Amino acid sequence: MMDVTTKDFSSFLAEKKSMFFYVVTNDCNMCAKLFYTFLTASQNFRFDQKTLFGRALNEDFVGTFDVKRFPSVVYYKYGSAAPEIFDGDITTGELLKVVAKASKKDPLLNERNFALDLTEELFMEVMKTDDQFKLVMLHEAGDKQNVAMYDKLAETFQNDHSVVVARINVDFEKALKKKYNAISYPSFYWYSKDRNAKKKRYVGSANVEQMVSFINKEAGLFRTSDGKLNSFAGPIKSLDSVLKKYGKDLYDITNVKQIRIELKQESNRLPIETDKELVDFYFEILNELEEDRTVDTLTEMRNRIYRQLDGAGPLKFDQLIMKRNILNSFIDVIGMHLLGQFSDGFEIPIDINEDVDAHRSQDGLTFHEEL
Repeated sequence: MMDVTTKDFSSFLAEKKSMFFYVVTNDCNMCAKLFYTFLTASQNFRFDQKTLFGRALNEDFVGTFDVKRFPSVVYYKYGSAAPEIFDGDITTGELLKVVAKASKKDPLLNERNFALDLTEELFMEVMKTDDQFKLVMLHEAGDKQNVAMYDKLAETFQNDHSVVVARINVDFEKALKKKYNAISYPSFYWYSKDRNAKKKRYVGSANVEQMVSFINKEAGLFRTSDGKLNSFAGPIKSLDSVLKKYGKDLYDITNVKQIRIELKQESNRLPIETDKELVDFYFEILNELEEDRTVDTLTEMRNRIYRQLDGAGPLKFDQLIMKRNILNSFIDVIGMHLLGQFSDGFEIPIDINEDVDAHRSQDGLTFHEEL
């Protein structure tokens, strides 16, 4: 992946290729994290002589594009000298779609690989990026079955920019092979977010379902093997604990001020990386309940989310699903209160808000060993 300057660009434009530039600025953490995604998409076209990929970080070159956010993807359709700014979500799948369209290719005939092929040239930049978990598979050139399995795993987590799923072909990358102590293939290694963390060997089974469970557990995620979010994604445990104390008040829409105070206290204790939009959604729900004075508001808010799902990009879709799950937390708490009202004093042997940590580690397997 070359870093393109204004001088380079002039010669590229004369060749009338379809061109795609990853436009970044200095001190941009998200620019570094999403570069892996752009690299992965570009590798699907590595043998296409009419399609060019580059990174625009030269200040003068970046200034030629009217971008409003960083990172951005600017592209030129095949044979065109007019730039266009990609306004979709930066995921591998979405980038593959726009590249196929701009290059006038049939998307069904293109490669669709989601695991980054790590080369010696890319290794240090990808692996040094902060605030990302990384899973690396070492494999032999002819191992098509495990490469296909691993690519399915990478596709599952393509919306999660905190996770890098990469592979090393040990027959082609001899220098990278020496960095690991693998004696059989495929072998898998996990890196935590800490740049200086030691790699750990994954010792679970090489299948999508178990590896999804592993990544969920290690990275605090809630994916299913088909890439969807499960019902535990979104709700924040400490905020839900506040709600559980006020089932009757939420149903009657009373004591709202106290609920808001306690939610605020708990939100102030949350880790800095907690999604602020999801935290704010708890207060948005509470405010709408207080304004409308009916729990029917929860159903209307949920229906509103379902309407918004139509046509949403993959990242927006995930965010809406997480908000729906938060709404379900409110509904479940009220439901438990009503169930208690009709249980005539009998103990209810269920917990709708099952412990999240127990869910993550439900198979009880040891997934890795220290190296």
